Amino acid sequence: MYACALDELPISPNRMRFQKVWIYQLTSFHPFWIEKIKHKHCNEVFIAPSIWESLLQIYNLNHFSPIARAQAFAEDYHRHFNPEISRSQIEVLFQRLHHLGLKKVGHLLKIPISQIQNRFGKKWAIFFSGLLYPDKQNWPWETLRDEKIFKKKVYLDFPVYDCQIFSNHLTQAIDDWTRELSNTHVQRLQVKWPGQSHDDDQMLDIEFPKKISLRKDFLWIKRIIQERLLSIKSLTSFSQFEIWIYTSPPTPFIQLSFFEDRASPERFEKTFQKLSQIGGELFQPEKSQSPQPEKSWRTQKPEWKFTWSSEPLFRPLIQFDPRPIPAPQGIIHPTETLEYFDENKKIQRRHYFIMRSERRWVWIFKNSRHQWFEQGILE
Repeated sequence: MYACALDELPISPNRMRFQKVWIYQLTSFHPFWIEKIKHKHCNEVFIAPSIWESLLQIYNLNHFSPIARAQAFAEDYHRHFNPEISRSQIEVLFQRLHHLGLKKVGHLLKIPISQIQNRFGKKWAIFFSGLLYPDKQNWPWETLRDEKIFKKKVYLDFPVYDCQIFSNHLTQAIDDWTRELSNTHVQRLQVKWPGQSHDDDQMLDIEFPKKISLRKDFLWIKRIIQERLLSIKSLTSFSQFEIWIYTSPPTPFIQLSFFEDRASPERFEKTFQKLSQIGGELFQPEKSQSPQPEKSWRTQKPEWKFTWSSEPLFRPLIQFDPRPIPAPQGIIHPTETLEYFDENKKIQRRHYFIMRSERRWVWIFKNSRHQWFEQGILE
């Protein structure tokens, strides 16, 4: 069970923020306490078995609703999950639906989801699948975590009155934070600089639809800042500004590997549906041409219909970049010796072993310089 509300309420610690809506997970709650919540917050909370069903109550949507009413929900949905889909693109799509004679949401039931995907793309197919079949479509769960605020005041050598110059100073100040905040996700960015008077300070407030990495997505952040600053009509001369960055730690994850059991494919589908309700994502390993194990496969999201991979992998799926470790003292078991040429055309040699460590089998290797590294965990 899930609950949606427009205001933050002390309902459940496991919660998610979707635009202006608060989503609370009640799957572990006893029915007695769910009834208590309904009684106490009867006019504030919408409770349903799935997130989609609860959100549709918030947005006052059902199969008999005018299809134009679903446009606001589509804008919020794509602003949160697919920010590359612009508002104008959404308007064009709903105009096309109107021209096709689809006046009500339920009229879309005449069109198979596969046909919607072929015509408008996978992201729209997922949205309309949730809109039409809210009890079957999974919702990506993003647990809300406590945010930290970082503040910086920057003094300039010369007064600035040009947007492009201001943009360069601002992005440089943010770039200085990338190493310190490399493992955090940015949720919001605020910039304040003096106006013509003390009461006329100007503010740039950017709320990112997805939590983004300050280091990995810095170029994208820079482009957003430039676009927003160029939209400012007038910029008074100033020599200082302040920055606030609202961050949250990256979401911890657990990787689960599933192996084919031809006798019960339905069991896998049910398991994945439950995991996806708490933010699980499905991927399949896909081989690459790199001789290095850490680059020999990549995560590939399957298409609309999941199929088992027929090509086996002979190395651990749980891999990470090699981590230096001291020389092992216990018993080690050799598995393979790997030789390849690096970027400088020098031959590199790795001797791989497995050993027991902290009640699990780990994958380790020794390089040509007799240095030891841990690289993976066996299933």
